[in-house]
Amino acid sequence: MLASSVILTELGLPVPAERAEIPLTPLYLYRRKMIKKTGSFEYSMRALSRIFMREGAKVVLIDELEALTEPGAMGRIMASILNNLPKDTRAVVITHLIHEILPHISMAKVRVDGIESEGLDAAGNIIVDRQPMFNHIGSSTPELVIKKLLGKVRKEELKAVYEEIIAVLEKEREEAF
Repeated sequence: MLASSVILTELGLPVPAERAEIPLTPLYLYRRKMIKKTGSFEYSMRALSRIFMREGAKVVLIDELEALTEPGAMGRIMASILNNLPKDTRAVVITHLIHEILPHISMAKVRVDGIESEGLDAAGNIIVDRQPMFNHIGSSTPELVIKKLLGKVRKEELKAVYEEIIAVLEKEREEAF
């Protein structure tokens, strides 16, 4: 929505809001899928450096860069990027690494919002409430994906593997809370 509003403003078109004040601001969009190639980590870091080269406010959207290197390192890298964003920059970062980022981030500059998976519907599809819960860490629920796969598998050996994965993930979730 943020990207759409910025782009519509740049084009001089109305934005989908009852009221909006959107200054003309450079928009930077980084998606793992756009930059996945040989040397993608180095390429990504070079691309992200553009945020810091230009003075003034900007809008930065970063979508799931975590696959570019190991999670612990990427959590610290993303925290450093967020901690050092230029003044008046607005950023939206979509990640599964919030637990790796939080210990390294300045919470005075950041608000964490999350989305929640609610379960599986009758057809085995994951039910996700896409409306973010403000000031809330969302929960990733990989066990729902495994449960979905479990419902479709016939081989007992594979069922046993999926059941063990579900048990481990559920135990980990219980211990986290």
